[in-house]
Amino acid sequence: MKIFKSIFKNKKEEANLDIKVEYSSIYDGNSQTVQLEDIKAIIQNEKKRKLLFSRQTNSILEELKVLYTIHMMVIADQINDFDQVTQCFQQGKIIFGKPQDQRNLKTCQANHTVTLQTQQQQQTIVYLNSSEFPSQFDDIEKELTKLYYSYLQRAVNNCDIYYSSQRMQYPYQDEHNNRRVQYLWLFKLLNLLNFKLAMIPYIQKIISKQLQISNIVKDITILIYKDCINEYLFFKKEVEEQLEFYSQFSVKDAISFYELYTQLKFITDRLKLFHNIRSLFIKHEKIKEFNWFVLDKQLEKDIETYIQKAKLINTTQFKNSLQVPTQKAAYEHLSKQLLLPKPQKLETLLPILIKIKISYIFIQNKQYIYIYLI
Repeated sequence: MKIFKSIFKNKKEEANLDIKVEYSSIYDGNSQTVQLEDIKAIIQNEKKRKLLFSRQTNSILEELKVLYTIHMMVIADQINDFDQVTQCFQQGKIIFGKPQDQRNLKTCQANHTVTLQTQQQQQTIVYLNSSEFPSQFDDIEKELTKLYYSYLQRAVNNCDIYYSSQRMQYPYQDEHNNRRVQYLWLFKLLNLLNFKLAMIPYIQKIISKQLQISNIVKDITILIYKDCINEYLFFKKEVEEQLEFYSQFSVKDAISFYELYTQLKFITDRLKLFHNIRSLFIKHEKIKEFNWFVLDKQLEKDIETYIQKAKLINTTQFKNSLQVPTQKAAYEHLSKQLLLPKPQKLETLLPILIKIKISYIFIQNKQYIYIYLI
């Protein structure tokens, strides 16, 4: 009898031991944050890593902790197989863990969430007016989770510019320094920045309400803030370096540069709002000091004037490219066709007649001319 008891006792102890080994703050509903040791364990263990990517979550808290863990792994450059993570996002295995939520998952737009009010409001508050956007704030926890999910999906898909911007360089060194390729990378980086800044109103509202997910949201916000600063500094550096040479660019490049320049000013204003509320989520972490984008008023005015002229030139060039045949050119072409030795079919001459008719209408104030062939 004692032998049987000892056998079952040993099995029970082994089962309890397995539970202790498999325990993780990521999946613990009573834990509001993720322990660093659990993230390290996932990085070092392929089985746990696969479980993280495939396991269905049971709550928004667990969902945010899973996404936070993936974000930490991305920042630390500890994603061994980006295809595996991309496939995980494409299949929607993580989000909320329920099919009905997966079907209702919509692509969130980054530009509709932050509305800048008056100058006084810009300096003191980031809140959106929730009465104007009732559907967006019916469930702020779920909306923030969707935005965060979508952002990480984009960060993984654009990991080349994500990592290179932290090193203050472009993903691939081009020996010819192709400006248009560089602009393409900067616009991609701009999209990532806008997506992060779109989360600010939801973050501020959740933290201020002291919800169950507030602690994990604070940890997430620190990562988002650091990503924003790294990308902003690279974006700012590239625009500032080209301020001295914009007048030497081609018309198309100058217009593209102006778009990046105006977006940088807009991003600076929005990021300042984020920076001003950092005390809500940053307690002990050290954030490096940096300078904001500031431009001399006269230089700003010169850029505006130059770009207006460039846009006018671009419009003129576009109009000149639309070559409408004149009446004289159409008659000359018709004469050549009539002098040909072989008789031409009506189908051959018809486009010429149409050109003459259209040209004459344009020049002679809507008076028609008819040409008859004998």
